[in-house]
Amino acid sequence: MQNTAEPSLEGSLETRREARRETRRDGLDAIIVGGGAVALTAALALCAKSQQGGKSALKCALIHQQTPAPLSSELDPRVYALAPDVLAELASIGVELNDARTQPYQQMRVWDSKSTLEFNAADYGWHALGKIVEHRVLIDALWQALQRSNVRLIQAHASLSFDERGALIDSTDETLRAELVIAADGANSPLRSQAGIKAAIYDYQQSAIVVNVKTDAAQPLSCAWQRFYADTTLAFLPLPNGVLNVVWSMPALAAKRLSAISDSAFLAELQLASQSKAGQLSEPGARISLPLHRMLAERYVQNGVVLVGDAAHCVHPMAGQGLNMGLRDCFTLAQYIAGASGKAAILRALRRYERERRSENSISTFGIDALQKLFAPANGPIAIARRLGLEAVNQITPLKRLFAELAAGKIAGWR
Repeated sequence: MQNTAEPSLEGSLETRREARRETRRDGLDAIIVGGGAVALTAALALCAKSQQGGKSALKCALIHQQTPAPLSSELDPRVYALAPDVLAELASIGVELNDARTQPYQQMRVWDSKSTLEFNAADYGWHALGKIVEHRVLIDALWQALQRSNVRLIQAHASLSFDERGALIDSTDETLRAELVIAADGANSPLRSQAGIKAAIYDYQQSAIVVNVKTDAAQPLSCAWQRFYADTTLAFLPLPNGVLNVVWSMPALAAKRLSAISDSAFLAELQLASQSKAGQLSEPGARISLPLHRMLAERYVQNGVVLVGDAAHCVHPMAGQGLNMGLRDCFTLAQYIAGASGKAAILRALRRYERERRSENSISTFGIDALQKLFAPANGPIAIARRLGLEAVNQITPLKRLFAELAAGKIAGWR
């Protein structure tokens, strides 16, 4: 009798487990996969935007592989130039950035060997062109906002599968189903591949060296600098307390050499390349080298899977717009989904999101690509035209404002 009872008990327990698993599968509106700034923002935006007008918040789960470490005093060499519209949207969903670790910038100076183009926010009645924010500071602010939200946080590895009812996320301990699976898992997105979405990738054969340095100059604390020369782009982004973040894009072999030399040798080359326009530089931090490529997904929506951020598009860092584009994906998606009720309406919202964001991201991506190619030549007719162009833009007020709005992320069909 005992031998027949034990299998019966095991079967009963398994039945209850399956019942719990099925309940968990169908209890969510959206599953977001990823642990970066775009994933965290997508989860917050979907939850917050859905509550507008007194409606109930969407039931969202964020699947991430590790919990961010507490914010330390050490500066992060990875920084973002967040545009004013993006900063306003982040504030609207409860993200509170640490002001002591961020730096608004009011000016931008772009120069090559013979000409300079200058923008000043005050000339257009703007408070700032944007704000420089460390990666860790942004992640910390997003994570704190998530702790105050209703988003369910699941630390696990995730993979995508499909059955007759649509897409499912298989995590370490359970299988989850939702109306939406949002792939915010980066440029090499496994979910994008598993969903069968192809991507067009172009290798720039360049790398960006990223590092923080100290400066003795006062002006760069409110000014972003960018120099174009040969096939190289050198940008200085201001951080608090006399620190500049350097993003130095160049051919991969040159980046490999500069990554390997001593701090003193690197600092000497950086000082020479900057023509000392950003002051006397010192105290370089740890250097990071990042390979650069352009990527555009052929679709943003397929079989209930939605791409946002680097899973959908990657751009050259010269314009500092990569994360801004990704965060706008999140806000646009959340806005359209918040106004949809029922499967047909959600499908229309997703198609609208795909049309709008893929179109605008493609325009931005190829626009940045064109600028990268325009500024690449060291000499010849294009280099001469480039210098004449910078001088002309600096003298023609409407054209200069157009470029200022582009720099500040104010030209946007998304709002």
